[in-house]
Amino acid sequence: MGSLGSPYRALQHRLNSDAKAKARKQEFICAKEAAAWLGIPLRSLHQYVQKGLLPSYKLGRHRLFWKGKLLGALGANRMASRSEILR
Repeated sequence: MGSLGSPYRALQHRLNSDAKAKARKQEFICAKEAAAWLGIPLRSLHQYVQKGLLPSYKLGRHRLFWKGKLLGALGANRMASRSEILR
């Protein structure tokens, strides 16, 4: 059992890390946190939401973002055409 302890612990650690990463992707964050997480100004974040480039949820006066959906939107919008860039 001594020889199985180390690989078992490594697998358990990896599963725990994967679960934590998945939980972070499912986490909701406010607009200020989303802008900081994406590394963009808050005003730009609101403009991207208004243009429909970033998904968000409105809850009363608050706008919330789901990290997993933001990652998906970033992946989908990775390539931009020249006309989109020069607008």
